[in-house]
Amino acid sequence: MNGRGWQCAVIASGCIACSEAGATSTHLDASDASSSPPFDAGAASVPLDIVELDDAGTKELGASISINGGPPIRLMVDTGSIGIRVFASAVQGTNVTRTANTAATQFGGGSSAETWTGVEAYGVVQIGTAKTPQPIAFQIVTSFACVGCTPSASNDCSECIAPNFTDHGLYGNVGISLRNPNDFAPDDIYSPIAQLGHPLSDGFVVHTGGPASTQGELAFGTTGNDLAVFTQVALPAAQPASLPNGLPAWQDTQVDLCFSVNGTPLNPPCSPSIFDTGLDRAIVYGQGVPAGAIENGALAAGALFEARNDAGLDIQFTVEDPQASIDNVQFYSGGMPFSMLGAPVFYRFDVAYDIAGGHIGVRPL
Repeated sequence: MNGRGWQCAVIASGCIACSEAGATSTHLDASDASSSPPFDAGAASVPLDIVELDDAGTKELGASISINGGPPIRLMVDTGSIGIRVFASAVQGTNVTRTANTAATQFGGGSSAETWTGVEAYGVVQIGTAKTPQPIAFQIVTSFACVGCTPSASNDCSECIAPNFTDHGLYGNVGISLRNPNDFAPDDIYSPIAQLGHPLSDGFVVHTGGPASTQGELAFGTTGNDLAVFTQVALPAAQPASLPNGLPAWQDTQVDLCFSVNGTPLNPPCSPSIFDTGLDRAIVYGQGVPAGAIENGALAAGALFEARNDAGLDIQFTVEDPQASIDNVQFYSGGMPFSMLGAPVFYRFDVAYDIAGGHIGVRPL
C-alpha cells in the first residue's frame, strides 16, 4: 500500500504484533524464465489492473469485485492483509446488510501507519467469474486516521493511503492472506477467496505478467498439479489452525529466508518474511550491505540481491533502476527481525498460495 501493505489488528490500545519465524522450501532465479511453462489460469480468475500511483512508477494491483450484484468496485489486492475493506462511498446505493459491530484495521507502522475504521457488513461477493455461495463479512470504511498527518490548507495528506487510492480509482483493499483473523475485530472478516467454496478456495496464483505488463491475473481454484511447476515453501499452521469456515489457516508471514547482496550475507543473515503484493518495494531486515551497493537508501544499479533458504529456495535478481518500484530494495535494523518482499518479486515471479496444503510457491515469469 504505497509501501505500507502490512496489516495489524487494532483492538483497544493499538496494534497487535505482526510477525514471528519458521518455514521450509526449493531454486529459482529470474533468469530461468525461458523454461517456465505458460501461465495456467486455474478454474476461475479476475483481471489484475496494474495501477501506477505516481510519476515515479509506483505500482499496485487492483481487482474489481461486486457486492450483492452492485456495480464493480476496484480494490487493491493485498496478500499482506486480511479481508475486504471497502470505502463507504463505493457501496452507496448497494443493498448490503450493515451491523452495529465496529471494525478497525491498521496498515503499515510508525509515522506512515494509517487506521481505517467503520462497521461490519455482509453481502454476497463476486470476484471476476467466481461468487461466494453465501453472504460474507466485510468492513465498510467510514473514516481514516493517518499517523503524522493532519489535513490542512497546506497539507492534503496525499502520502496517506485513502486519498492516494481514490485519486487512482481504488476504493479499498481486499486482503487475501492465508492467516487466521482471530487477532482482528470482528474476527469473521477474512480472505474472500477462502470463502468461494471448493475447488475455488483451494488456492490462488498472483500473475502480474512482468515489468512491462499493464494487466495481470489473479487465478483461483489451483490444484496440486497446477502448483507442481512452482518451487514451494511449506508454511507452519496458524493458531488456531482453522479459518472460521473450517479451512486450514497458515502463517504466511513466516517464510524463513536468508539475504545477501553481491554474495555478502547481511547481519543477521536471516529473518522471517512475507510475500506482500501491498508493498511497492522490498524492505529487508539487516545490516552489512557491501560498500557501494547502496544509493539513496536503496540498492544501487548493478547490485545483485538474493533471498534463499537451506531447503533450496533461491530468488535473485540484479537491480536495474533503483528508483523504480520493481527494483527498489531497502534495509532497516532495530526492533523485531522481519522482512517484506513486494513488487521486486511479484514483477519477476508468479507467486502461488496453496490454501488447502499450506504452501507458497514461486516460479519465474
